[in-house]
Amino acid sequence: MRPEQPARELTRFFGRKTELTQLNRLLESTRLVTIAGPPGAGTTRMSREFAARIASSFADGVVLAELASAVSVQAAVDAALGEPLEDSADLLIILDNCEHLVTAAAEVAARILTACRSRSSSQRPGATSPTRLMAAGSPRRTS
Repeated sequence: MRPEQPARELTRFFGRKTELTQLNRLLESTRLVTIAGPPGAGTTRMSREFAARIASSFADGVVLAELASAVSVQAAVDAALGEPLEDSADLLIILDNCEHLVTAAAEVAARILTACRSRSSSQRPGATSPTRLMAAGSPRRTS
């Protein structure tokens, strides 16, 4: 499985070295990370930059599910994946702009986390939203 990877940004990314380092540490120690901030704070840009930097560490890359105009989180994730999620998939799934679908995004993230709980895979959802995403079964430490 190798879904289409998010496009690289056309402009350079400046600053936020501390936040990118913190994201890396969090993703190494937990399976769900939320990047929360008010509209215009750059959560989408930072998540995309982070994903581009670490995509090679996931055998199946990074999947970006853009939720800004989505009605269904699951449908957006399925469309971004392009095919059913494999048990052995090794990828990072980004749920971007989930503020209007926080509950549904948390439910989808919980399903992904639960489905891979006992597997050797490393399917990891991440989210950007002004609201922290708390999925059942996920560690309480999100940032």
